[in-house]
Amino acid sequence: MLLMIKMIKIKQMLYGASIFISLAGCLCLLVFTFMINDALDKTQAVTISNIDSIQNDLVSIEQTLSSAETEISSLNSTVDSFAGSLLPLSTGLIGTASSIDSMADSLSLIPLVGQSVPTTSIKTASSSLRESGQKLSESVAGISSHKMGLEGIRQSVSAVRFDVANQRASLGSTRQALVDVFGLMKLANILFFIVVVCVFSTVGLNSIAGLL
Repeated sequence: MLLMIKMIKIKQMLYGASIFISLAGCLCLLVFTFMINDALDKTQAVTISNIDSIQNDLVSIEQTLSSAETEISSLNSTVDSFAGSLLPLSTGLIGTASSIDSMADSLSLIPLVGQSVPTTSIKTASSSLRESGQKLSESVAGISSHKMGLEGIRQSVSAVRFDVANQRASLGSTRQALVDVFGLMKLANILFFIVVVCVFSTVGLNSIAGLL
């Protein structure tokens, strides 16, 4: 009889210890779960903040490149207009020089009081006009070459801007993926807490039933 009483007391102690361990386990697990979720929240906040900062920098770079591309296009148009205005002038000078040459040739054939008309100065002026026209034509060709160079620079800037835009879009996808991953990690942590609490609750309920 005494032995049975001792056995009952021992069982009660063991059941009580089991209930205490279950409650302590649930409490520790709750604290641990909150700590993990807090760490995940802080890590997510820092990571997303860094990504957002980089994205803002990429947006600024993209806007700067877009402005540079617009300025180069505007400069190209200006150069094109300038070259277009020089080309008729060059053609006009060369045409005028040819006309003066023809006039000089005609005058040289007209006798003036028994002498031919002196056309040397006229020929010199004609040569000067023709040379000026040719130099203008060469300048137009040089301007066209610079225009092609500017267009190449504009295309390079456009390509860089396109790459920056792609990287920004890729970074946005990475940001969303990280948000989803952190969300899944926090959900998994909560589910783990629920599962373990159920296990501890089962042990505690069995111990309570044993006491009853």
